[in-house]
Amino acid sequence: MLAELCRVLLSEMGLPIEVLTETVIAVAEAIRGNYTNQEYFANTTLITNENLSRSSLVVLLISMTAEKQPFKMRCAVFYCFLSYLHDNEFGKTKVIETLLPTSQPDTSLSTGSLICQAITSSESVQCWFGCVSLLYCLLDVEHLREQLLRVQVSTTLDHPPVLLIKHVSSLLVSMGNRRVQMRAGILMLLSTWLKNCPSAVAIFLGNEDNLHYMTTQILDDCGEGTESEQQVLKGLMAFVLLVCLENVDDVERKSSLEQLVERRVGRDTVVAAIEGLSRTEQFVRAAQKPQPLTKTPNELFLDYHFIKMFKSSEVQLIKMLRPTGEFNGTASNDSIIQSFKDLIKRQDEEIAVLKQEAKRSAAQIEQLKQASDKSELERELETTKKNLEESRAQNAKADGMQLQIQEMYRVNEQWRGEAAKYKQWAEQWQQYQIAQLPNPTETAVQYLQQQVQQLEQQLAYGYQAFEEHSKSTAKYASDCAEWKHRAEVAEAELAKEREAKRQQNALHNGENGLSELAALKAEQEDLLVLLADQHNKITQYRNRLKDLHQVVTDEEDD
Repeated sequence: MLAELCRVLLSEMGLPIEVLTETVIAVAEAIRGNYTNQEYFANTTLITNENLSRSSLVVLLISMTAEKQPFKMRCAVFYCFLSYLHDNEFGKTKVIETLLPTSQPDTSLSTGSLICQAITSSESVQCWFGCVSLLYCLLDVEHLREQLLRVQVSTTLDHPPVLLIKHVSSLLVSMGNRRVQMRAGILMLLSTWLKNCPSAVAIFLGNEDNLHYMTTQILDDCGEGTESEQQVLKGLMAFVLLVCLENVDDVERKSSLEQLVERRVGRDTVVAAIEGLSRTEQFVRAAQKPQPLTKTPNELFLDYHFIKMFKSSEVQLIKMLRPTGEFNGTASNDSIIQSFKDLIKRQDEEIAVLKQEAKRSAAQIEQLKQASDKSELERELETTKKNLEESRAQNAKADGMQLQIQEMYRVNEQWRGEAAKYKQWAEQWQQYQIAQLPNPTETAVQYLQQQVQQLEQQLAYGYQAFEEHSKSTAKYASDCAEWKHRAEVAEAELAKEREAKRQQNALHNGENGLSELAALKAEQEDLLVLLADQHNKITQYRNRLKDLHQVVTDEEDD
């Protein structure tokens, strides 16, 4: 199952973000606290487009630090990485080792470099993710806190590298009373790092700015954020001060630190800040489940396992300031219980409101659905009516055209009748005109004989023209042959000097003669056609003379 989930997670199938998020959460639940699954997941790799091999952990951290990724997806990836570190000392060690300096620096992406990149990011959510991720590497593994002190970071090329703990501390101080989410993440990381690590405490207290910042910010009420967020930050700063006080290895240094805290802040103020942290909404929300339950980035403030560490150390730390046992643990527990009750009450109210909204939304959806169905039926009815009207109009138009056709047919028949009548009248009139002549048959014959004479004259002219064109054709044919002969002679004489030009001229001259010959032949064919046409007309007139019972001699037939 895990192998299949990893295949889906590291594939490039373009899954929807909801499916991919649920897959990441499923992988997180499968590897959480299971060393075998954790190792299998860590050894799973992805081959990128640049043919580079990246481990699944690096892929997770790249997604976690990508600002363009949806917040829900980033939270799921963050939870999956924490699940890999859960009860996995070997995995935590491997992550810290990627941060340690080596003789041969590795320029490729690693889990450690991505975590440091997140911590130094200007994006609040990314910085918080990075701080909590590094915090998980230090939980319950004290020797890694010493190893982490060797880590150096370089923010700019102009400045030499500094220790990571110094850089994180200076980053916190530089924020002043702004960026509440980033300060919460850094304070959780510092308190975890300083706990049970005197060397880290010595480095942290070596900078007076750190103590000055802590003691002044606990008393500051003018910072950014809500009242509850301010209470969380004060509690975290008080927790860091008490962790330093508990783990400082120099007796004199411890005494002076205790006096400084009492003088600048006051024991009661520190204790109140510690106890007030447990009563905040952020504390109660984070204590419910290891997986972040926030819906918006601003709600990320405290971590589940940090709260467990805080609760396990709270009583002991407060006893350092109240050794006589004045710690009101019962009241604190009651306040926590009351906070949980208040949170549950608010959630019940929110659930009731959401249920009412869901009912209203369902009713609105049903109304919209009915309205949509009704409007769809109305649209279909309107379309049907429109089609019916168009069909009726077309039918009416067709009926009108049919009537027009019938009327035109009737008028046409009338015109045909009139035309036949006028034709009959014309024939009768022609017969009448012929009948009025003294000798109608002789007159018609004379008219036809005149036409025959005219056609015979035209035929004689055609024969004469044919003879002339035949002579011209023969002359042009001889000229063409002569030109062709001349061209061949010219080609033979000038072949050595200008062969290409002579060939072109000769061919050109020959083509002129051929074109003239072709024109003469075409003209001769036209004359033959004309003569044949004249002959046909004469034959027709002779036949008409025969039909009129006129005598046609054999010579005329020939």
